Amino acid sequence: MLKKIVCSAVFCVLMVSLAQASVYEQRPDRDAFEAALKSCMEEAGKDEQGHPDRKAVDACMENKGFKKPEGGPGGPGGPPPRD
Repeated sequence: MLKKIVCSAVFCVLMVSLAQASVYEQRPDRDAFEAALKSCMEEAGKDEQGHPDRKAVDACMENKGFKKPEGGPGGPGGPPPRD
């Protein structure tokens, strides 16, 4: 009985670690992302409030190979509803 419990626990730990590794591999290189963002922020013009033009920055980042995730904050379904 104890052998089954230990084997199940080891299996669960291994599966969680594999799942975390696959999520980490999908992330872009942080240094390359930050360098591209800084470059795009400098290249983009300013909007009426003096901030970098968001559409220009998004287009520049997409041209450099960094696409925004679908759905915005909160994942594909958007942020959770507030009560």
